[in-house]
Amino acid sequence: GGGHIFGLSKPLGCAYKKVMAVWLLLFFNLSSQGLSHAQTPPVPAPTDAPLAKDLYREREKTRHFEAPPPVHPPEEALHGFGCERKFSCAGNDFHADSNHRIDGEMLRDYLKQYPEAISELNAYQATRRTIRVASYIGTLGVLIALGGLIASTQLTGSEQIVIRNVFTATGLGLTLASTAATFLVLNINEARLDRAVSIYNRGNPDRQIVLQFKSQLDL
Repeated sequence: GGGHIFGLSKPLGCAYKKVMAVWLLLFFNLSSQGLSHAQTPPVPAPTDAPLAKDLYREREKTRHFEAPPPVHPPEEALHGFGCERKFSCAGNDFHADSNHRIDGEMLRDYLKQYPEAISELNAYQATRRTIRVASYIGTLGVLIALGGLIASTQLTGSEQIVIRNVFTATGLGLTLASTAATFLVLNINEARLDRAVSIYNRGNPDRQIVLQFKSQLDL
């Protein structure tokens, strides 16, 4: 009958027509795309053709590349956080210390012609290294005091008071003693740097070194 296709009922016949219509549309779209690709020649890759190579090089020149951040920190960061020490000589300013620690190492090139001045500089640097041990002892004292306070919380009665007082007194005593010793040794040690510079200045009246920092520590 009029709505039946291949013996299918009317609803199935309508669904069959819609499916065929979709397949026909897809077929014509794919066919037209294939023809357009067949008629358009492919873009030549940069092979041995001189023109293609020139175009490729020009395109690469126009590309922009972001430079990575510098690996090394800025110069002011290398010389301490607000502890930068300088000296002047012949109208120019220079860093007194190396990039690693406060050691007056940058004065060595000026003092090297005077053995006595070099001896003072070497003693100055050796004492600075020893002073670091005192700072470790001070830190240990703080840890002992804190450990006593924490341990005392696990106890009760007189034991709690004894443990807290003993550990706190011991820790704070170590910290105060190491701080006082460090202060005294630093004052004595900084005088060595002054003597080294004075030895150099006596032999170079026209090319004096002036330390632009206070070597002595005040209470």
